[in-house]
Amino acid sequence: MSENLEEIQKYEHIKIGSRDSQLALLQSNMVKNTIETKYPNIHCEIIKIKTQGDKILDTALSKIGDKGLFVKELEVELTLGNVDIAVHSMKDMPTVVPPGLKLIPALKREDVRDIVCLSKEKIEYFKNNPIPEGDSVLAHLKTIGTSSLRRIAQIKAKYPHLEVKDIRGNLNTRFRKLDDPELGYDAIVLAAAGVKRLSEIDDSFLNRASEFLDPVIVKPAVAQGALAIEFLEERTKIEELINSLEDSPEQDIQNNILAIERNFLNELEGGCQIPIGIYSERKEKTVCFHSVVSSLDGTDSVENRLTKPYIELTPRIGREIAQKLKSLGAEKLLSIRV
Repeated sequence: MSENLEEIQKYEHIKIGSRDSQLALLQSNMVKNTIETKYPNIHCEIIKIKTQGDKILDTALSKIGDKGLFVKELEVELTLGNVDIAVHSMKDMPTVVPPGLKLIPALKREDVRDIVCLSKEKIEYFKNNPIPEGDSVLAHLKTIGTSSLRRIAQIKAKYPHLEVKDIRGNLNTRFRKLDDPELGYDAIVLAAAGVKRLSEIDDSFLNRASEFLDPVIVKPAVAQGALAIEFLEERTKIEELINSLEDSPEQDIQNNILAIERNFLNELEGGCQIPIGIYSERKEKTVCFHSVVSSLDGTDSVENRLTKPYIELTPRIGREIAQKLKSLGAEKLLSIRV
């Protein structure tokens, strides 16, 4: 055991900063339980923190700012020393971390795909009117809800007939809106990771799922399905504790892929306001990176594929992928803002 890990054994209390949504708290508890299982002497306390993104629910994300909307308040509490670590959905994180803070992946990445969840009315409808084999449910809907420009652009490219309406709020709120007949949603499109995690405590969420979208066609957000822990960079013992939670060659490969995805996004200078997606498809000892930059309406896009062996997975590949897209014409699409 390293000297730092020996010092970790002396910890008695770690404060975990978390958004106060049901999903965020579940994810923070996953980290809490993992720490307490590995280090029984440590007690973790979860501190609920409401972020600006949680407070502003009547405006589309693309209209009110960037990914920092869901993390800034947690970072303030870190710098003030009110919490020791903060647990985030990695896809919500800006690619540049504020000075003095550090961000690293934590635990195993969940399903990276997007998922279509039907309204109760549509579930009943399709029981009596089955979808033809081989068809996507999206081909048989009129109105879907999502707050993601990435999803809008890619879904509209394949299903231009669909009306896409903005929908905000945590998963519980979105499902309530989905079932409100006055709002007119046939379905909502969400990250499968959140639905799967919540289904561990309430299977009604996954029971609403109709279809997992092919990630080669509807490419996920950067780092979708991954958790990350943020902390003060000077706290090296905390960093070693986090790294010790999942210490394996498999975790190293996962973390290398996440670093590539975030470097890809950083090179494109993308956030919530630009439709950018990447799917890192793992095959035998290789990863095929499927990447896309789209116009806001999905009528124009630039795509590319790049395959690399595991032994070559370094963050610079993210820059290589981004530069290739730019050379194919993505610069023009990236210059357009909402």
